[in-house]
Amino acid sequence: MLRDALPEIITSALPGPKSAEVIKRREAVIPSAIHCGYPVVMKRAEGAIIEDLDGNHFLDWIGGVGVLNIGHCHPEVVAAVKEQADKYFHGMFNVVTHEGYVALAEKLTQIAPVRGDKKRAYFTNSGAEADENAVKIAKAFTKRPNIIVFSGAFHGRTLMTMAMTAKKAYAVGMGPFPDGVYRAEFPYLYRKPEGMPDDKAIDYYVEKFNEVFENCSPAEYVAAVVVEPLQGEGGFIPAPIEWVKAIRKICDEKGIMLVAVRILEGSGRRAGHHRNGEIHRSRRAALGHRRARGNHGSRAGRYDRRYVRRQRARLRRSPQDHRDHGARPPR
Repeated sequence: MLRDALPEIITSALPGPKSAEVIKRREAVIPSAIHCGYPVVMKRAEGAIIEDLDGNHFLDWIGGVGVLNIGHCHPEVVAAVKEQADKYFHGMFNVVTHEGYVALAEKLTQIAPVRGDKKRAYFTNSGAEADENAVKIAKAFTKRPNIIVFSGAFHGRTLMTMAMTAKKAYAVGMGPFPDGVYRAEFPYLYRKPEGMPDDKAIDYYVEKFNEVFENCSPAEYVAAVVVEPLQGEGGFIPAPIEWVKAIRKICDEKGIMLVAVRILEGSGRRAGHHRNGEIHRSRRAALGHRRARGNHGSRAGRYDRRYVRRQRARLRRSPQDHRDHGARPPR
């Protein structure tokens, strides 16, 4: 079985001739905004192995950028897809109700670490859409115009989420952006002021957060604080639990919704939910999930050191390509 195979390159160069032809066709009709970092054209995949059109085998280190928790073409997932295909393909949920959507919402609300008996969930097409809708919900609920985000944050590449995202390499030439987005310093303890002990650093970062109310927007105009309990694009940085508790308390006192965004972490990919649990110890909370949500196509990492070195060098030169899960501005 393919899932038991080892990585193997059988062509003299990559891409092989059959893959090269498809890549040439792609370049002729697909805009460069949808970038592809690897010379791989998938034919089939199982587990963590991808086979291209030329018979090369690649070990998939990317997993659909964190989506394929159980690998490619797991038999149970394939069986469920085939069963559903015999029933119906799609029904707009705002036109007709289908039970699968309801069942998944029931499951998510059962495990979501949100206090209270009443929990509701709905689903979006991307993390950026989830983030934008969380902001809209917060503004509609609080009747306030502003939000607070953090240094190192990644929220997406739509106009609003580009404004929320810290790294502005993603947003070159895309402005002007929506206003009312203010940034606080994320508690990155490794980069804390030199010589400061961790407990003092927590107080320091909480005070830096409170300064936003003085320097940017009074608290009574802030609808939501949007935070990644475990930062993804910023460097896989966990927020210290005592800081999370402090921010939760501030938001409760000031009537601000606290939105937890789980990006590259993905649902169910980390043991425990203690940081999210602290965030959601209030009814004024929203939870935005992205990634690890199904069986999607995946990129592949080639098992070739020279190629990996070239790719790393290119990614250092072009940070906007890194962890790209959608379209970026065309070059």
